Parts: sequence; structure tokens; C-alpha cells
Amino acid sequence: MARIALLISHRGNHRLLHDYLGSAHTLLTATEVALKQDPPHLVLTDLSGLHQWQTALSEARKAWTPLMIPVLLLVSEHGVRKALAQLGGIVDDLASKPLRSVELTTRIRNLLRLRAISEDLCGRLNDTAEYNNTLEQQIRERTESLQRTLGETVHRLTRASEFKDTDTGNHIRRVCHYSRLLAEHIGCSQTLAERIFETAALHDVGKIAVPDRILLKPGPLNAQEWAIMQQHTVKGERLLADSDSPYLQLGAQVARSHHERYDGGGYPDQLAGSAIPLAARIVQLADVYDALRTPRPYKPGFSHQQALQTICIGDGRTHPEHFDPQVLEAFEARSSAFAEIYAALADPPHSQP
Repeated sequence: MARIALLISHRGNHRLLHDYLGSAHTLLTATEVALKQDPPHLVLTDLSGLHQWQTALSEARKAWTPLMIPVLLLVSEHGVRKALAQLGGIVDDLASKPLRSVELTTRIRNLLRLRAISEDLCGRLNDTAEYNNTLEQQIRERTESLQRTLGETVHRLTRASEFKDTDTGNHIRRVCHYSRLLAEHIGCSQTLAERIFETAALHDVGKIAVPDRILLKPGPLNAQEWAIMQQHTVKGERLLADSDSPYLQLGAQVARSHHERYDGGGYPDQLAGSAIPLAARIVQLADVYDALRTPRPYKPGFSHQQALQTICIGDGRTHPEHFDPQVLEAFEARSSAFAEIYAALADPPHSQP
């Protein structure tokens, strides 16, 4: 049974509408209608009622869009022209006065059918929106799961490289933190800075393929051994290449190019300037700083000030021209944070090479 609101000013029309419609529908008076809170299925009104209720009807129809609240305007012959101006706006159909039962019930039936179609459409839209929300949630959960899996893959590859190298896990963690610091300072997006943080851990993953007699040699390498050691960059890229993962793609760039120098004097490809991937330029400086700070069997570790001077001024072996000027400027600006990271993640005495 449809709920029909009678917004009618003429008392005689009220009685007539109750006679025509009262047995088939629930008729509501103006005082019983809550248009915004619980809209009726249909509104019957005349020109006086429309003038009085027009603002409320407009607001209610907007509030319940796309649900349709049909409005049927009862109009006398001399008011047709004025009523036609309302069609297509707030009024959906006209019924002429004097009222005739067959015409009135037919128009009401048609408008209620439109209302039913509108309700069905709203239901379908709500179902679609709910489905889309569920799908979006599933996609978010799947993406988070994949990111966790990728993070674990990076972590396990890093651990595998630690088994082969004299560098400790703290060296890798420090390089990751230095790299993110530099990336943020030069204006990388948060997403890229985090990816660089994650993939910096893979910079030396290619050392897995370097023979132990070379990798673990306590003294300087000869020319042949050095050539083999340099291949860890190429081996690292091969290990990470051909992945659909943005993390591993970036990791492959870092693994191959983190020993390139901005002036073209690095390896394995002698790239220069912007031809070196940005992430590799960042990790290069982070790795050099930590290598200078870390003691080796054949050299003591540098203090922070010694490492800072070596990178920014040079010492005959390391020169500022080796580094991207923008990355070098970021290092100078954030050098105190580098010292804090090194201190916070310092190697235990027994783990130092």
C-alpha cells in the first residue's frame, strides 16, 4: 500500500481524494508528512499547496536523490499554462480538475511504477557501491600482503648476502637510513623515499656470487681479484632483474650502479651524471660514508668529521666530483643526522671486521 501525501489547500478536493484513493492507499495530511526523514511514495498537490511546499519538496527530492519522489499536480483548466511551467522541474505530471477517478488512478499508478523503478535502481546502486567497497578493501588487503611479501623477500636476500660478506647487518641498516634521509632532503616523494630505504639493503646482494677467497681476503686485492669483485654489481642486477615488482626493479638499478661515479669514473658501466639512476647516486654516497666510518683489518674507522671532510673536500682517493652535487649538498646539510644514525646503529665490538 503506497503512502501518498496530500498537500492540498481545497477541502473539497481532500474529501474527493479520500473517496477515490482511501481504500487503496495510505493518505497523509500535510501535518503527517516528514519529507526529508521519511518521504512518501507520491505527493499530490495543487497550485496553492505547491507554492506553500515548493522549498520543502525541492530539498527533500535533492536529499533523496537518486530515489524519486513523484509529484502529481492537480490543476484546473485556467491554471494549465502556469502548471506546465512546473513540468520537468519539481512536478512530474498533471491531473486536470474537476477530478475524474479513472484519470487520477491511472496517473498515480504510472507514477508509482516510476517510483518502484527508482527504488530498484537505488538498490542496485547500493549493491554496486557495497560490492565496490568490498572489492577495494580486498585490493588494499592484497596489496598490503604483497608489500609484506616483497619486504620479506628483500629481507631474506639481504640476510643471504650477510652470510657471505664481512659487513654486518648494521652496515646495511645504516645505509638504508642514510639513503632515506638523503632522498627526503632532495625532495623525493614519500613513496620513493621508502622504496629507496627498502632497496638500499640490496646494494651488495651480488656479493653472494663472489668467491670467498676474494670476498673474505683480509688484505688488498690484486688486479685480477679486483676485476672479479667489481662483478658483484652485475651479478646483483641479474639476481633482481626481470621482476614486475617496483621494489626489485629499483633494487636491480641500485645493485648495478651504486659504484658508478658522477664524473664517470666508476664501474661497471662508467656512467656519468644523470645517466646514473637517482637511487644509485643516493646509495653510493651512503655506502661510501659508512665504508669510511667502518674499521677494517687493513684500516681504522674514520671519525664523523674525517668522513665528512673526505667526501666534501677529498683525500686523493675520494673526491667530491664522485657524487651528485644535489646529493652531496643534502649530505652536508644533514651530516649531523648521519653521525646520529651511525652511533645509534653502531656495530658491537665483537662484530667489527
